[in-house]
Amino acid sequence: MASNQIIFIVYLALAISLGAVQVLAAGEDPQCLAEIDKAGSEIWIGMKIYDRSFGRGCATCHDVAPNPDLFESVKTITFDEFDTVMRQGRNAMPKASRAILEVSAVKTAGYDETQAIQAVYNYLKCQSDEPAPEPIDPAPVEPVPDPISNLEFLKESINHAEAGIASANKGDLEGALTNLKASLNSLREINSEANAPELQKAGGKLRVAWAHAKQAMKYSEQGDDERSARHFSQIVPSAQVGIDQLKNINFTVVEACTLDADGNANVDALTDGLLLIRHMFGIRGESLVKDATGIGCAQCSASDIEAYLDQCAAIDAWDIDGNGEIDALTDGLLTIRYIFGIRQEALISNSVANGCTRCTVAEVEVYLQELLP
Repeated sequence: MASNQIIFIVYLALAISLGAVQVLAAGEDPQCLAEIDKAGSEIWIGMKIYDRSFGRGCATCHDVAPNPDLFESVKTITFDEFDTVMRQGRNAMPKASRAILEVSAVKTAGYDETQAIQAVYNYLKCQSDEPAPEPIDPAPVEPVPDPISNLEFLKESINHAEAGIASANKGDLEGALTNLKASLNSLREINSEANAPELQKAGGKLRVAWAHAKQAMKYSEQGDDERSARHFSQIVPSAQVGIDQLKNINFTVVEACTLDADGNANVDALTDGLLLIRHMFGIRGESLVKDATGIGCAQCSASDIEAYLDQCAAIDAWDIDGNGEIDALTDGLLTIRYIFGIRQEALISNSVANGCTRCTVAEVEVYLQELLP
């Protein structure tokens, strides 16, 4: 045996005996993904650090632009650079070394700081060749925030995510991947600094669901049904948490959608009320606006008013009782009564639908008051 081979074997044995953890080079060990499913393995511990550090996981911040995507960052930085940032922090990012030592998997393994940092670095390296949806940017500087557009994109994101769950429940991994990525892309279009933290959390969960779908498909193609099933089982739970978080986000639409349908800064039952109820009955074109626009209207033509009412209907602004449907005989009646000044029980008598989420006088009045200009 050549002397250099002997030296290498001795060095390797010494490294193992000292508990050293080798740092992976990008693409060096394509089998490392198999270690993710082995509880207690270094890669598995690294995954737990990424998912649970700071009590909420690294993705809460790093899956949101302009914060760096760690899976991309490890392609271009050395372990020493990564180690320095973890210990000292950088820019607005806090020191992380102490937080990762609090992760239960790290404590169980008895890892010290260096071993824990190496574990998460190697996990990121292991995953770094996996393409992923772009990080979510919920608050770009431009354009100016638009409550209506935000709600439309929010609904799109929820609908895509729910379609992803439906695909997963049918065993359609490709459909789940496509829909979950579309959900994340819709989230990136939302411009709302006030709701950025909630969007980040929801986006992180949806990205986790997407990643599980990706891994499930990979293992399925490799014929490893057991590992595929493990990842597959996490798609729906992760996506559902993200959907629930999205449904709790509230964008104010008061300035965007008001009962002042003709835009003359005055809400009148015989103009605005008539326009709204005609629209709910499906009346369009000139018949919609005939003898129903007020003096000083800013939106006077059929096309302008129809576009405005359609846009607000698309985000359910006219769903007064909150049952998910816009109905002239319930929502329309509530609206016209309110504009006429009818209050208390007479306002809602026989005019809230089954499945309402705003069913009481107080709930309906508060919602309609928010729609006043």
